[in-house]
Amino acid sequence: MRSITAVVLCAIALSGCGEWNRLPKPDAIVASGRGLVVTASEFTTRLEEQPPFVRAGYSTLERKKELLDSMVRFEVLAREAERLGLNRDPEVVEAQQKVMVQKLVQSRLQTGGPVITEAELTRYYEAHQGEFVSLGGEAPRPLTEVRAQIENKLQRDARARALEAWVTSLRERAEVSVDERALEAVPLPAP
Repeated sequence: MRSITAVVLCAIALSGCGEWNRLPKPDAIVASGRGLVVTASEFTTRLEEQPPFVRAGYSTLERKKELLDSMVRFEVLAREAERLGLNRDPEVVEAQQKVMVQKLVQSRLQTGGPVITEAELTRYYEAHQGEFVSLGGEAPRPLTEVRAQIENKLQRDARARALEAWVTSLRERAEVSVDERALEAVPLPAP
């Protein structure tokens, strides 16, 4: 009985080996050091950030090493800046916050644009026909010619309204209050 159990366990273990070999390999490390790791996927991402004509220049090992060297240089400088506490510097914190806000707003605006109905397009066109006068004449261009222009404008306006409503809800959730006397007392900087 014991030998049958051993054979079954071996068979299960060996059959699992095939599955193990099909699992994705961990990302290859192309450079490493104390607290520093640059993976192949990070290197590829940096390559993909380059314009195609620049990217083509990295076909040799020597050129790849140059790019990797610049990545390592950046990483060691960033780590040294952190070690010196520059990540807590008010200018750095403010710059980081600005980038985070830009990313947040950008991601919010990219999620599903508003659908503009035919009625909205027509209503806008009729109310703003003077904006669509052709160069050589007095008559407005037909709606079919300016449809995309109107639709883009209406979508931008709708996104702006949605963003403003979202920011208003975030302000309400944050329970923002303003001390007008303290604000009024803040002196203007000298010109």
